[in-house]
Amino acid sequence: MELVDRKRLEGERRVLIYDLGVRVKELTALHQATRLFQNMAPSEPETLQALAEILPPAWQYPEITVARVTVDHKEYITAGFVETPWMQRAAVNLPGGRTAGIEVAYLEERPAEDEGPFLKEEQQLIETLAENVLGATEAFAG
Repeated sequence: MELVDRKRLEGERRVLIYDLGVRVKELTALHQATRLFQNMAPSEPETLQALAEILPPAWQYPEITVARVTVDHKEYITAGFVETPWMQRAAVNLPGGRTAGIEVAYLEERPAEDEGPFLKEEQQLIETLAENVLGATEAFAG
């Protein structure tokens, strides 16, 4: 019985360590985005391109993750971005009828999680970052 308990506990420990690693990646992305928006690059395009580059490392499978940030009809994409069946999206409406959105895609199929191949925390992250784009574009407009 002791061996079974130890194996169960070891399995639970591995899952916990993995989950903590994923949370650290998400927090790192939030921190980087916050710094980016606080220190604004010289232009809106540079800031939004930098945001797109922050996204892939925050997802569960960064090696196959690509991203696109859109404001109005302008796109800021990571290398190799294509739309795939495995995408996550968040959009916001900006003042004056403008729109903004963030999309993250996996280039390969992955096992099912909370929302397709994505974790629910990843959806929360993308929604939070999309809302931050709203503030950034207002700052550039102002």
